[in-house]
Amino acid sequence: MVKFHIQPDSEIPASTQLFNQIRFAIASRQFPPGHRLPSTRQLAMQTGLHRNTISKVYRQLEDLGIVDARAGAGIFVRSQG
Repeated sequence: MVKFHIQPDSEIPASTQLFNQIRFAIASRQFPPGHRLPSTRQLAMQTGLHRNTISKVYRQLEDLGIVDARAGAGIFVRSQG
């Protein structure tokens, strides 16, 4: 499982740190197309971030067409191209 590390004392907002790390995990195929991203609850436990923050990051990824949100199923990496 990919581990995300948030540095609370960084000048970079935690949501931006998480966004960049998830994008990197997808770009580097650690999360390949079709892969289900961790739930907001799982990521909240791992990173210490609030679930609303994680939901916001997932929405940003969805807005960019990087992931698909499927109601009741989760967030999945979209096939690029």
